[in-house]
Amino acid sequence: MLTTMRGSGGAARGRGTIGVASVAAEVQSFTDLGQSATIAAETTADAQTIWDARYYDGNVFVGYGDYGANTGPCDVIYWNGSAFVQSLAAVDTEMFGLSRVLGDDLWLFVIDPVGAATDPDYVTCTGTVCTAISRASIVPVHVYDGYRHTDAVLYLAGTVSTGEETIWRSTDAGVTWTIVQQGPVSRYHTVFHIASKFWTQSQGPRNAFSSADGVTWSDSGITVGPSNNEPITRAHKFSGFIAAMRRESLSDLGGKGNVVKFDGVSSGSYSGPAGSDETVTDVTTADGYLYCMAIIAGKSELWRTSDFTSWTKVAELSTGILRGLDVFDGTAWAGGT
Repeated sequence: MLTTMRGSGGAARGRGTIGVASVAAEVQSFTDLGQSATIAAETTADAQTIWDARYYDGNVFVGYGDYGANTGPCDVIYWNGSAFVQSLAAVDTEMFGLSRVLGDDLWLFVIDPVGAATDPDYVTCTGTVCTAISRASIVPVHVYDGYRHTDAVLYLAGTVSTGEETIWRSTDAGVTWTIVQQGPVSRYHTVFHIASKFWTQSQGPRNAFSSADGVTWSDSGITVGPSNNEPITRAHKFSGFIAAMRRESLSDLGGKGNVVKFDGVSSGSYSGPAGSDETVTDVTTADGYLYCMAIIAGKSELWRTSDFTSWTKVAELSTGILRGLDVFDGTAWAGGT
């Protein structure tokens, strides 16, 4: 479902069904916007869950699928304010778990295509026109995340078919890609830039790797989270730091985790609202705030902070678990089952 919550400014993002709520001074409730018939027709509970919600160009794009059961293909679907609309049918992916606005376009990252050179590596959308992109220079098993450093310089994080965790780099706005970092452990789930360096960390017991130029990478000797055995995902730059999510297990979609604060100088720390330890389902940034969705006292609660220290609850849902979170112009959108 998708849910939403409206504040004084404008719109928010939502859940399998989708919901919305406003980001106002008083605690708001999420409104259930319903479920896409396409997603509701999926064959597993995880596949029927909206894991990602992204406000882009006046619409809310939703990601769904089952990473564990290898479902798919998946459609590119968005909520236009009154209904769910299909933009692109049958993309060869078991799940759309994360999307990002990179420059002027929305990017949806492809997880577990078949692995042939003709399979899509990611989907880009300009407005509501979406295109599955296949680059012979990538050929991944997973692409989990991407980062836009400049108009021309882009990075992707994921895994190749031979099992190595991989970072790809493009210097021509995504036309061609080169592998700049690989490791033997498992998977890279995010890539970002802080303290004049590029960073990534695998989900295995390993330190973060960093690079000053984005080409030559090395073991940094520190970790993005408090330990070296924590999958880090959904990184955002916030208030001079990286705010990210540490998840118990990225192979377990139901797994929850913690808000991570990282400065690129020393190992990171947990920095969520009280009661959110091991219960965080998503983080995002908007309008000068860091937002955190967590399951506290049995409810999905949306919290925000301007300094990583003082957190304020702005919305809640009394039943159900909200996940994919986005906030835009005073409105929060979240996804769920």
